[in-house]
Amino acid sequence: MLVLNPDAEVTAGALETLSGILDARPAVGVVGPLTRNPDGSVQVSFGPDLTPLAEWRQRRLVRGVRERRPQALREAAARAAAEQEPDWVSGSCFLARRQALQSVGGFDEAFFLFEEDADLCLRLRRAGWRVLFTPAAEVRHALGRSMDQAPERARLEYDRSHLLYYRKHNGPLLTALLRTWLALAGRRGS
Repeated sequence: MLVLNPDAEVTAGALETLSGILDARPAVGVVGPLTRNPDGSVQVSFGPDLTPLAEWRQRRLVRGVRERRPQALREAAARAAAEQEPDWVSGSCFLARRQALQSVGGFDEAFFLFEEDADLCLRLRRAGWRVLFTPAAEVRHALGRSMDQAPERARLEYDRSHLLYYRKHNGPLLTALLRTWLALAGRRGS
């Protein structure tokens, strides 16, 4: 099953490459491609499970890439240069094995727009499937177009999904920490 955002475009040969990986490696449940911005720069499209420290590190990198800081651009490109097994791959584009998705019940419909990819990949890994990132396939993604349409709603949904992920996977202490941080930042989470 191909998952592809409406603001993402698969480049020539990418789908065949992703499909070939699933055909050749039966333990891989989902494979994500290298994701580039329309200008060709690398997006941060995979990463570690969501915990406060991991998120702080990831957000620093994402912010640096967005602000076009040379060091962050180099780091993002270096991280994306090799095939690897991250904890999650971006839902902007990935190819998933139907059997893998069925084994975990697919996406959790309680998530809306954010964190659904990290949740799905975590559940797949817990069920014994591998999550793979490959630079051998590429997509272009106009990151943020959905958020730009309704930024307040997008921020609210991000916070809701973020809290849901923490409640499901990180326990009450880290969820309370996230809820406190959102309150101090003046944001409304549910």
